[in-house]
Amino acid sequence: MAKMTLKQLAQKELAKSPLIAGLEKLDTEDIINQPVTAIAFDIATARDSETGEVKTYPVFLLKEYEGKYYSGGYLLNKMVQCWMSEYEDVEEASKALADEGGLTFIVRPKPKGKQYYPIDIV
Repeated sequence: MAKMTLKQLAQKELAKSPLIAGLEKLDTEDIINQPVTAIAFDIATARDSETGEVKTYPVFLLKEYEGKYYSGGYLLNKMVQCWMSEYEDVEEASKALADEGGLTFIVRPKPKGKQYYPIDIV
């Protein structure tokens, strides 16, 4: 079995989720108004630099963007929490997502006065 390189080990350890280790982050502007298909997801963790509070949020691999990941916001987090209520753990839910061929969605521009981007499920 081939060992991971020191760089790969560092990326894996420092990543907020093993799923996104070594991948480049997509910005919402990169995918706005484009249909994208989530083919895998995980729950990432980060510590708020001001409060020290640990927060979680979903991260997705998108079929259209190999080598990159997308961090979900408020609405995608609600969707993932719904999925998690039906499955034992993240791995099982992510596998179900892949088995179903992924989920295609479109992130829409943020409406004036709103703090989140609307999501259309295709």
